[in-house]
Amino acid sequence: MQSQWKPIETAPKDFTDVLLYFPDFSPEYRIIIGHWVACEEDPDDEPWWFEQDVDRGCINGPLEGEPTHWMELPEAPKAPTP
Repeated sequence: MQSQWKPIETAPKDFTDVLLYFPDFSPEYRIIIGHWVACEEDPDDEPWWFEQDVDRGCINGPLEGEPTHWMELPEAPKAPTP
């Protein structure tokens, strides 16, 4: 079954990486892998979406703009059997 885009209000808020859709990103739109971050040590600190940098395996930082939709990440491809 293929995943469907869902409203951002239903996205997980538990550090789960998901695909995020930003419709207003210049020049057209942007789709990234990211997750929600909330600082438990400082409840006054605003939570935000973070981008996962797949190439370097590290987190880039808070994202500009607001995503409107999200989707689960697809399963990784299966290695071919010899």
